[in-house]
Amino acid sequence: MNNLLLYFLKSGIAMALFYGIYRIFMEKETNYSLNRFYLLGTLVLSLVLPVLPLGRIFMPEPSMGFPVIFINLDDQGIGASAVEVSNSSGRGFRLDGMDLASIIYVCGVGLLLATFLAQSLRLILIRRVGKELYGPLKVIFVEKKIIPFSILNRVFASRELLEDPKMNTILDHEYAHYRLLHFVDLLLIEFIIIFQWFNPFIWLYVRSLKEIHEYQADAAVLSRGEGTGTYQALLVNQLTGTEVFRLANAFSKSLTKKRMIMMTRMKSKKSAWLKALLAVPVLAALTIVYAANASGPPAGDDTYVVKGKVVEAETGDPLPGVSVVWKGTTTGTSTDMNGEYLLEVKDKNAVVVYSFVGFVTASTMGAGDFTVKLDRKVFNISGEWDESGSPEKSSKKQATGSKDVKPPAKGDETVFIIVEDMPKFQGQNFNACKAYVQEHVEYPAKAKDEGIQGKVLVEFVVDAKGKVADARVVKGVDPLLDKAALVAVYSMPAWEPGTQRGKTVAVQFTIPVEFKLPKE
Repeated sequence: MNNLLLYFLKSGIAMALFYGIYRIFMEKETNYSLNRFYLLGTLVLSLVLPVLPLGRIFMPEPSMGFPVIFINLDDQGIGASAVEVSNSSGRGFRLDGMDLASIIYVCGVGLLLATFLAQSLRLILIRRVGKELYGPLKVIFVEKKIIPFSILNRVFASRELLEDPKMNTILDHEYAHYRLLHFVDLLLIEFIIIFQWFNPFIWLYVRSLKEIHEYQADAAVLSRGEGTGTYQALLVNQLTGTEVFRLANAFSKSLTKKRMIMMTRMKSKKSAWLKALLAVPVLAALTIVYAANASGPPAGDDTYVVKGKVVEAETGDPLPGVSVVWKGTTTGTSTDMNGEYLLEVKDKNAVVVYSFVGFVTASTMGAGDFTVKLDRKVFNISGEWDESGSPEKSSKKQATGSKDVKPPAKGDETVFIIVEDMPKFQGQNFNACKAYVQEHVEYPAKAKDEGIQGKVLVEFVVDAKGKVADARVVKGVDPLLDKAALVAVYSMPAWEPGTQRGKTVAVQFTIPVEFKLPKE
């Protein structure tokens, strides 16, 4: 299931439950401020609750029934290798139900945005025929016959009300809207409407909030001594007119029988606020359910298949044992002896990563049938070695990536850099090799006399028979020291050769030979 659709569903369920409490237990109460902040608070809570990391906060990490596979990627996160799509299922243009719903949603958002902008433009272009001040309010009179309405501290009214003796009562009503910051509520719900226009509970929230705004403004006018009957008659007289702007508090916009009743209803008891606490168990239940859902497997009912074959790019030979993992998850598999694999994912745009020791990591995107060609990854082994016999600098390069090149070749023999079973020197790790060379190197007397010292890097090959061959200086210091280093390397006895897929192969190394004079 699409994550956005799941979010809309969760927020809609929360709104339905919170609004149900208001409608059943709180709507007829005269605690207008409490009702207003209850509606605003539960509305915002319904929007935020589905995106909170509740699974990590309230639920322990689930134990996995299969091992988690870790992959080292290059600097870009995914290595570049050749990928051929032989028969991509469902890759062509196809308008499914989700795509159609997305188009309808975007069209709805665009229509509401266009309406909002059009009404704003109408407000700017409306003809003004006069302006007065009423405390902090700016009263703007227009030619068109409209229901009086306010936006922030600006009140718009028809010119015919300029001399109306009841104009002050209307302005008292609009001043209450301004003082109670009702415009902030309207701006918030306008933004929510645009992006959740399809949610029926949003519209119920909007209707109830605007009713509370009017209840509060009516109560403010009546508290100043205005007679209830006279005020109700004024509301009836203002019924005619045209609403200009949706993002406004109109004087008699929400005139209903219920509004008339609320003017004469007795004030609710102070204990009525306890009804708002009914939202607490609802909030707790939603938190538990959403947390459990967040800690479960990836949401979705649709399953997509990624399958194919992984081969070596240079030879075309199948690669068994390649790790095939849905990126960002612990869902994965490995290739069989024929290099073939099949993986089920729950995202049609899932990125699948292919990783194998000694090869550049590759990836594919989406469902389909792929032939993935992995290129060999070459490392320059130099510097110090750890006790396990693995080159430390090489491991760092493997974690960050290296240039994708072909293995070097000496005559008809392919020389490897990394093999399944690396060569062993006298049955020990590479530190033994370094120690042997350093022990048997002869410091040239002339170089000592002239104070020449430094570190020479020598590249050499241990061939398929275990003999040292093709030694050369890749970083020299002085011809005297360079020659001495080569002699020491060639003095090494035979190695135990390395093997790749059960065959002995030639492997290339680079070793440092240090010449250091004692301090005087």
